[in-house]
Amino acid sequence: MKKILLPFFIALFLCLFSCAEDLTCKDFVEGTFYIEKPTSKADIYIIVRKGNSQVEYRDKIADENGLWSKIEWINECSYRLVFDEEKSELTESQKLMNDNNGLVIEMISFNGKCVDYKATLTKNDGEVISRNSTMCAE
Repeated sequence: MKKILLPFFIALFLCLFSCAEDLTCKDFVEGTFYIEKPTSKADIYIIVRKGNSQVEYRDKIADENGLWSKIEWINECSYRLVFDEEKSELTESQKLMNDNNGLVIEMISFNGKCVDYKATLTKNDGEVISRNSTMCAE
């Protein structure tokens, strides 16, 4: 009996680990994602990404209030994000980011349906500003 059950449990164990869906960078190229604001669980940013553009909404999707951005993929797990001035009215800080070649987003690690990422702004004067956060797939 033990000889019969052992192969069954080995096959079950292998299936559980090989059949489990592990997200990768490719899973964050297109789709709908969300980011919780680190200082308050009440603010959630929803990101809808398609092709080389994305729209960011605060709390809920509403056509008139989205912040549009252009995406330039650097490699499979990194991209440059520049705010789209033609589709969105930009704040001074968003204009500053654009004037300094946008934000570079690097996906670092995966946990369940979420990815930890690092957003970096390298200013023209050489100053580097970075922030880590988490984005999750819906």
